[in-house]
Amino acid sequence: MRFKGEFISKDGSRFSPYLRLSYVNVLSGDGVTIDETRYGTKRWFTEELDDGYFVADLGMTLYSADNFNVSLSYNGRFGDGTALTAVGSGLSGSSDLLAQASKQAQGS
Repeated sequence: MRFKGEFISKDGSRFSPYLRLSYVNVLSGDGVTIDETRYGTKRWFTEELDDGYFVADLGMTLYSADNFNVSLSYNGRFGDGTALTAVGSGLSGSSDLLAQASKQAQGS
């Protein structure tokens, strides 16, 4: 299930929150094996999975009218024996806007 909204201000900025909830049922075994090669050495990692788990993703993005964007997100996966969470953020815009924001933050 996914919910997403968009709210637009008078200056043209947009605020977009979202929420996604899901349930995953693993049908093909209880583990995922991944190989990784670093500096010529191959290693194998196995992640044990629960038979089922709940997933939640929520976040928001603010798109300003002057092309300056900020985003925040949270992702969580919760099973009977495992839990995995992550938090993310992003900042983007034109180089002029980022330089101006940096100067303002430094008090120049």
